[in-house]
Amino acid sequence: RAGRWKMLFQKKWVWTGVAALLLAMCLPVRLSTLAPVEVIARDPAVVTAPVEGVIAEVVVKPNTLVREGDVLFRYDDKNFRNQFDVAEKNLAVALTEYRKTSQGAFLDDETGGNLPVQATEVRLKEVERDYAWERLAQIDVTAPRDGLVIFGDPTDWVGRPVVVGERIMEVADPSQVELKIDLPVEDAMILQEGAEVDIFLDANPLKAIGARLVHASYHAEVLPTQVLAYRVKAALSEPGTPIRIGWQGTAKIYGQDVPLFFYLFRRPLTVVRQTVGF
Repeated sequence: RAGRWKMLFQKKWVWTGVAALLLAMCLPVRLSTLAPVEVIARDPAVVTAPVEGVIAEVVVKPNTLVREGDVLFRYDDKNFRNQFDVAEKNLAVALTEYRKTSQGAFLDDETGGNLPVQATEVRLKEVERDYAWERLAQIDVTAPRDGLVIFGDPTDWVGRPVVVGERIMEVADPSQVELKIDLPVEDAMILQEGAEVDIFLDANPLKAIGARLVHASYHAEVLPTQVLAYRVKAALSEPGTPIRIGWQGTAKIYGQDVPLFFYLFRRPLTVVRQTVGF
């Protein structure tokens, strides 16, 4: 067997093949990686809960066009109306006490000394009444702009208590979109602004859509799927491309030129380095 190996290595075609293989491993190729992508709205108007309460009705349906000022959803107004009625009655009581005190001030100096306290109490009750009225006036939440309403199942919100500032839905221009890419840490590479990206959407997997990378997060985040990934955003190379908000697919991100050896063995080298430590 040793003689056979010796005769094999003495042949010129063997060394020629080895040299060609080594030369091929040094050829520059373009590094790329794949990651899931989703079409999202660009600069949407976020609709949040203006007050704390329970949502009684969602007026609009998901993915419908609305005009500015259209009612999107409304709160259960029982507590708001009760609070306003109580505030009005408290104000009426405070006004009555103030009138009695002001009338008695002409006959008794000690009674007149309580007038500033009664006036302060009236102003406090007026503020409480006005605050209750503002909360009551916010039971109908309207659209802040014209656009497409984006949210999940309406039945998930009916009867659900919400807190101030809780995100409920978005209103966006359907023609203004961008691409959200979740790049797993294990597939990460050096990303540069303006890098070329090819998008293959599930709705049309045979046609690649051109895009350009515009932003990549410095820190990785844990996604709902428990995957550690970088948040990357890309913009369409041709803004008039007919795509729809919510479509998903696969993005191919291109990086710098690297040797073919590194392109083929990037993952094995990463595993070896993490396992062995050098």
